[in-house]
Amino acid sequence: MRTIAAALVGLFLTGCAGVGPGHYYDIQFIGSEDTCHNALKNYNGTEEYRLVRDGNAATLYIGEDVLGTGSITNCVLTYRSAAYTEVRGDNKEYSVRYSISGTAEVDSGDGCSAGKGWRGEERYDVLESNDPSVPAGCTYVMEANGTYLGEQK
Repeated sequence: MRTIAAALVGLFLTGCAGVGPGHYYDIQFIGSEDTCHNALKNYNGTEEYRLVRDGNAATLYIGEDVLGTGSITNCVLTYRSAAYTEVRGDNKEYSVRYSISGTAEVDSGDGCSAGKGWRGEERYDVLESNDPSVPAGCTYVMEANGTYLGEQK
């Protein structure tokens, strides 16, 4: 299932250090739950996230692209993406529509207990699918933990 996530990053979310103002985190993902396959399709990978805060409102970016929006309360970030469609198959005969949501304790040097970093999980919910290998309604969950890289103003 992380192939959806990998395709998301590979197809249209290209990370780029220092793209804009915000708090930067280097996040490592490890697959932890998979209801889309008979056995966990494990994924290990990293991505750079940029978090922009406006009071309690938050926008999460990869490079210049918005990954999701949400809020921060007591150092806990909750976010959700728009729905994405991934075209799959040798002849592009399948499509999988999914959304991403996440929760993380984030610390950007402001005293939260995430140890100047990011501790949480990210979830991929398959909303629609005509790909026989990825049923609609399944989920893929990853641990998402990382290091705070600093703030760019």
